[in-house]
Amino acid sequence: MNNKLLPIIFGAFLIAIGIILLNSDWFNGILQTLYSTLRGGSLDSSVIVRLGYNSLWYGSLALFFSILIVTRLQNVFSRILNEKFLLIFAALLVIISYMYFMITCKSATIDGERFWWLIDDEMISMRYARNFISGLGLVWNPGERVEGYSNFLWTIYMSVVHLFVKASSKTSLIILLTNITLIACTIPVIIRLCHLFKSNSFVIYGSVLGFVLNINVMGCCLDGFEAVLLSFLFMLSVYRTIKESQDDQVNLITYLIIGAISLVRADAVVLSALLYALSFLLNKNRRTVFLYIGLSLLIPLAHFIFRIIYYGDILPSTAYLKTMNWSGKYIVGLKYVLSFLSHYGLLVVLVVIGTALSRRKDIILLIIGFFLYSIYIAYIGGDAFIDYRFFMPFIPLLMILGFQGIQHLTSGRSAGVIIVSILLLMSLPVHTPYTFAQDRQPEKCNIENIKLGLLIKNNTPEDCTVADFWAGSVFYFSERYGIDFLGKVDPHIAKLPVVSDGTLPGHNKFDFDYSLGIFKPDLVIANFSLPVSEEKMKQLSTGNPAFTGRLYFNRIFQEHYFENPVNIKTWRTIFIRDESPLCSLRTLR
Repeated sequence: MNNKLLPIIFGAFLIAIGIILLNSDWFNGILQTLYSTLRGGSLDSSVIVRLGYNSLWYGSLALFFSILIVTRLQNVFSRILNEKFLLIFAALLVIISYMYFMITCKSATIDGERFWWLIDDEMISMRYARNFISGLGLVWNPGERVEGYSNFLWTIYMSVVHLFVKASSKTSLIILLTNITLIACTIPVIIRLCHLFKSNSFVIYGSVLGFVLNINVMGCCLDGFEAVLLSFLFMLSVYRTIKESQDDQVNLITYLIIGAISLVRADAVVLSALLYALSFLLNKNRRTVFLYIGLSLLIPLAHFIFRIIYYGDILPSTAYLKTMNWSGKYIVGLKYVLSFLSHYGLLVVLVVIGTALSRRKDIILLIIGFFLYSIYIAYIGGDAFIDYRFFMPFIPLLMILGFQGIQHLTSGRSAGVIIVSILLLMSLPVHTPYTFAQDRQPEKCNIENIKLGLLIKNNTPEDCTVADFWAGSVFYFSERYGIDFLGKVDPHIAKLPVVSDGTLPGHNKFDFDYSLGIFKPDLVIANFSLPVSEEKMKQLSTGNPAFTGRLYFNRIFQEHYFENPVNIKTWRTIFIRDESPLCSLRTLR
């Protein structure tokens, strides 16, 4: 059989599967039976619909590129679709698609004003930033020096934003636009790194589009995570390090960038160490490399000294909270890494194959670094968020090496390239016409938390104290003294042993006798809405939501708060302490 016909047959097969999935109840019944046998439960019908539409999409792509090969039109397209076109197209794709999701999912009109937000943990950093610009210091609560953030450089940038943008409703918009810009700026770095690896146009196109269409990349970007800046600086450092090793040059700026990486996120010092090792092993002029490494280490050293002097501790509070006094973190961390590998399994396999076939020292060192970094992520217990932000710096690099692996594996044969590439894209969490076509709604939890914050700000005195599990938007928008039940900004709770069987990092340490008994907050925001049953609260007293149910059964909460709920319908219930002056404030009740 003519090899050029294989991708045509493959594309037609996928299209047929898509048609069957969307129109055959009989076939869907077989899938339901297989799923219930292998996994238990029932397969959501929306999953079958998504598989059907995606099969049609990828089958159409396979047919399109197959026709280009058979008709020899690929030469015409290669002249039109050059790198300049790719750069412009990818940048426009990022701007249009990311801003569409940003507008539809990350903003809403509240009381006649458009509000923008970040994920709740990033709103903690935003509170630090506003307090810093207001002259209160780099603190969460005025007068309390606790490092409840782990993204120093990102928080400082947020402070600059607050210096020029005064409206709390709009500050997050600037952060989101910054992240979108950083994604666009990463595209030319990917292209240039591809050239260093002597990649062909197929690898360049695949790497760029695989990156900008990646669902996890977009998620990290639109949550406002510093992981986007970290990814850009990491890729830029990899490019500069390899370029300088090939040119037999050593540039101090490269090492200053590597040193600054650890300021973007505290545990990114591991990435800096990997980059230092890469530069040392690739460059011949190791004496100069060693000198520049030493100079660049002054950057994290200065920050470390600042942390000790200003906060009186050697690590951020979040580091103690999520990684210390928790023996189960290793299992949770391993599951996190394995979850990432399950979503990017074929990509990693192709990376390993391509690395073995290329036999390039720089690529081999990078992949060793990736696996060492994965071990570190497992060691610290992984992450509570779903978009694999800890792996964000490596995602664009893996894309490059994965598509190079396809090129090596298929020996450049067009038919094989098309088939394996389509299979790779089908295995990756990337956007397709189906995902873009779905209705998008603003995140309800964030809207409701903003409303809670505004409600408290508008109806309580400035000396009001509030306790909550969500330490971000509620406190950012309320501008009131906060008690964080889960210890992100409370060193006492952060250094406790875990007190539940929950496996969500940062959500299994709490001490309600301490938070309610010592601080006696005027308001407590519970994670449940009234009315509730004791049976339901017992179910919520174990596992990941254990903090929700155990607050309900806490003695101090029952004695001083439970009988005083705020008489306003909110998505989570506000309770007033019976000894608080707020009990007489009819405007809140």
